[in-house]
Amino acid sequence: MIIAANYLIWWYSQGLIILLKYLKSFLIMLTDTFSIRIVLFTFFKPWKKDATPTGGLSIDQKLRIIIFNLISIGFGMVIKSSVFLTYIILLIILIAINIILFILWLIAPILIIEFFVLGIMYLIR
Repeated sequence: MIIAANYLIWWYSQGLIILLKYLKSFLIMLTDTFSIRIVLFTFFKPWKKDATPTGGLSIDQKLRIIIFNLISIGFGMVIKSSVFLTYIILLIILIAINIILFILWLIAPILIIEFFVLGIMYLIR
């Protein structure tokens, strides 16, 4: 009986803290994998830093380069938006999984006891 009590004490104290640390690390890992900080800070920058300087050129060439630079910025915004949208979708899925795991962690000892009692009752019949 003492072992079961110690198990429950560990399960709802240290074990729960360990679980929460793992769940938090998964969220951090997702954010690092998608480099969200970099995506947000470079949202209005050209894709792959592909911008051409316009110094010392004619007006016609400057206009072409400015249009090219704007297209590069727009392309970068589209790519970064899709990365951010994918991150948000996966974040929502991961948060839902984390909530389910947390609830399962809380009710697991009760389910173990319940299944044990049901098994004994099934064997007795």
